[in-house]
Amino acid sequence: MEREALERLLKELAGGGAVIASSWWLGRALLAHRARGLTRPELELFSFALGAAALSQIVFVLGLLGLYYDAVFGGLAAGCLAAWFRWGRDYRQLDLPTFEEDPFWRRTAFVVAVFYGPLYLLNALAPDAGPDSLGYHLGLASRYYREHGLTAATGNIYGLFPQGVETLYVFAFAFGRHNAPHLVHFAFFAATLAALVSLGRRLGSAAVGWTAALLYGLTPVVAYDAVLAYNDCALALYELLTLYALLLWREDRAPWTAVATGVFAGFCYAVKMTGGLVVVAAGAALLGLSRGRLRPIALYGAAALLFVGAWAGRNLVIAGSPTAPFYNEAFPTPYATTLWEQGFRDFVSDYRHAGERSEGSDPLWKLWEVTVGGERLGGFTGPVFWAAPLALLGWRRRGFAPFALALAVAVIPWFSNAGTRFLIPALAFLSLLMALGLQSLGRGARWAGLALVAFHGVSVWPTVAEQWLAEPRIFRIEEEPWRVVLGFEPWEVFVQRHNAAFTGARGLAKSAPPGSRALAFDLSADAYFPGEILDSRFSVLGGDALRDLLLPVEPDLAPTWRIRLLWDAAREVQELELRQTAAGPVEWEIAEIRTIPQAELRVEPDRRPWTADRLSDGDPLSVWRSGSSLTPARLTVRLARPARIEGLEIVTPLNQRDAKFEISHFPARIAIDRLQFSPAALRAAAHNSLRNKGIGYLMGNLDAGGHSVALAPIDRDPAAWGLREVWREGPWRAFQVLPQAPPSATASETP
Repeated sequence: MEREALERLLKELAGGGAVIASSWWLGRALLAHRARGLTRPELELFSFALGAAALSQIVFVLGLLGLYYDAVFGGLAAGCLAAWFRWGRDYRQLDLPTFEEDPFWRRTAFVVAVFYGPLYLLNALAPDAGPDSLGYHLGLASRYYREHGLTAATGNIYGLFPQGVETLYVFAFAFGRHNAPHLVHFAFFAATLAALVSLGRRLGSAAVGWTAALLYGLTPVVAYDAVLAYNDCALALYELLTLYALLLWREDRAPWTAVATGVFAGFCYAVKMTGGLVVVAAGAALLGLSRGRLRPIALYGAAALLFVGAWAGRNLVIAGSPTAPFYNEAFPTPYATTLWEQGFRDFVSDYRHAGERSEGSDPLWKLWEVTVGGERLGGFTGPVFWAAPLALLGWRRRGFAPFALALAVAVIPWFSNAGTRFLIPALAFLSLLMALGLQSLGRGARWAGLALVAFHGVSVWPTVAEQWLAEPRIFRIEEEPWRVVLGFEPWEVFVQRHNAAFTGARGLAKSAPPGSRALAFDLSADAYFPGEILDSRFSVLGGDALRDLLLPVEPDLAPTWRIRLLWDAAREVQELELRQTAAGPVEWEIAEIRTIPQAELRVEPDRRPWTADRLSDGDPLSVWRSGSSLTPARLTVRLARPARIEGLEIVTPLNQRDAKFEISHFPARIAIDRLQFSPAALRAAAHNSLRNKGIGYLMGNLDAGGHSVALAPIDRDPAAWGLREVWREGPWRAFQVLPQAPPSATASETP
C-alpha cells in the first residue's frame, strides 16, 4: 500500500470510528441499567442508535454556539468515553435473555458475506464520489466545519432541510475529512441488518430475521446508498427501530421504551423532513396502545419534540418558516419560492425535465423502473422484489400487521419523490414481510428462502447485472475499487471518473480564494470548494442571478414591454392599488413601476416583499420576481407625498405580455409599446446583479446544456460581460467577476 493511501485510510477510519464509537459509548451510558429485557445484540444495537441520535443533538448545540473545532470534537469523544466508563461498562446487573438461533441461516449469511463483504467494505473505504454526497451532504458538513458552526446556509435549499445525520458528518469530517463521513452512514446500514436479525429473533423466528437482512442487504440501491455519505439508510434504521421500540413497549410498558420510541421517531425527522410522518404514525400507535394513559404519551412527545423542535425552530429563526423550503404558500420565506417548490415536486414525481415524455403515472413503468430499470429513477432493487406478493402468505403470522402498517407509512414519501432510493426504508419492512410469507410455506420454507436469496445475490452481482441492465452506469456498486484503496490509483482520478462535477469544483478551488461565493450553472461538488457555491437549480439567490445572466441571451426575459395606464386628466393622489388580473404559466415579473410624471414612490407587492425595492429603484434592468406563476395579484403604490399624476407606467419582461393591469377605482386607457436596450446594457445589468449578490466567480460545463445556455456566449467574450477566465479544463470553465463594469455599458431606454 502506498504511504499516502495508508495515511488517508487511517484518517478515514479515525474520523468514522470516532463517531461510531462515541455514539455507542454515549448510548451505553444513557441506557445504563434501564434496558432490562433486551438481549445482548439488542442492547448494543439500541446503545449505538440512541447514542448517535443524542450525539447528533449535542453537535447541533455545539454548532449553534459556534464551537466546531478539532479540540472540541476531541473533547466530545473523550467525554463519551468517560461517560461509558462511569455508567455503561458494567453488564452484571442486566438480565440479558437469549433467543433461539438458526444455524442454517447463520451459515448462509456467512457464505453471502464471503462474496459481498469485500465488495461492500472496499467501496465503503474508497473515496466518496456520490453526486449528492459531494453536492450538499458533505458540501454543507465541510462548510460548517470551516465556519466553525451551523451557519445559515440560506443560499442552498438543502441548507434548510433537517440535518441530523450531517451534524454527525461534521464530527467525522473533523478527523477524517471527506472520506470519513460515509463510514458513519455505512454503520447505520450495518446496524439495520443487525436490527432485522434481532427483530426476527424477538418475534420467534431467527429465519425471518436472517432472510429479511439478506434480502435488504443485497439490494443494489441500498448497498450503493450505504457506502456514500447519504442519509437514506440512516432513515431506514430509525424507522425500523421506532417500530422495534413500540413493540418492546407493548410488551414491557417501561418508561425507557416510550422515551426510546420518541427519540427514534424524532430522529427520523432530523434525518429527513419526510420522517415527520413517522412521528405522527408512531404517536398515534402509542396513543392507541396506551388506552388513555398520559405518561407514555408525554414521554414519547417530549423525546420526539427535542429533535423536531430543534430543526424546525432553527428554520423559523434563519428563514422565517418552520417548514422551509416547502409549504411556501402557508409559510413564505425569502429563501424559497412557490414556483421553485412546484417545479421541484413536479420533477421528483417521475424525474422528468420539462418537455420530456412522462411515464410517471404508469404504475407498471414505475414497477419496472425501480426493480430492473433504474436509469430514470436512479437505482434499482433487483427482480427479486417481483416476488413481493409472497408477503401476503404471512398475513396470519405474528408481526404481519405492524410490519404492514410500517411499510404503508414508509412508502408514502415515495409517491411524492419517486427516486428508487426513497424506497429504502420501505424495503426493510417489505423484506420482513416477504420473509414472513416464506415461513408460511411449511417444510419448504427454508429452501424457498434460500432459493430467493441465492437468486437475489446472483442476479444483482455487479458483473451479472451489467449483462441485463439497459443502462449499466446507474446508481449501483460497479466494482471492487481495491486499486484506489491501496493507493495504486490516485484518489482524485477515482472521484473524477465517478463524478464529473468534481473537475469543476477542484478547478474553481485553484482559482478562487477561500471564502469566495461562486455561481454554478449545473451540478457542483461543493464539498471540494472552500467557499460557497450557489447552484442555479437549488438556490433562490443563484436562480435569480442566472435569470439576470439570461437577459442578453433570451429576448423574452429582457424588460422591454412597457404598459402605460393613463387617465383623461391628472389626479392628486398619494396611494394607489394596482391590480394584475390575468393568469398564465410563466413566473410573474415586473422590472419597474413609475408615475407619470415621475415622483418618488414605494411599491408593496402582495408576495415576496424582500426584493420589492427593485420595483421602484429607477433601474428598469433590475427585475422583481414574484416566485410564483402569473396569477391575480395586488400591489400598493405609495407616493412619498401627495402629487398630481396622469397615470402609471409599468415595465416588464417581454414574456409578461399576457399580464393585465388596472388601477382600482380609477379607470384608465392602456398604451403599450416596446423598449430597447443595447446588448452591452443588458450584459452590464447581469454583471451588476452578480456584484450585488456577492458572487465573485462563475463555473460551468459547456456540454451540460440546461442552465448552462448562458455559458457559451460568456465563453466567447468574457470581457464583454465584465468577466475574466481564470481556469479551463475540457468543457469546464471558471470566470472571475471583475470589479469594474464591462465597457460601453451605459443603460438607456429607447422606445
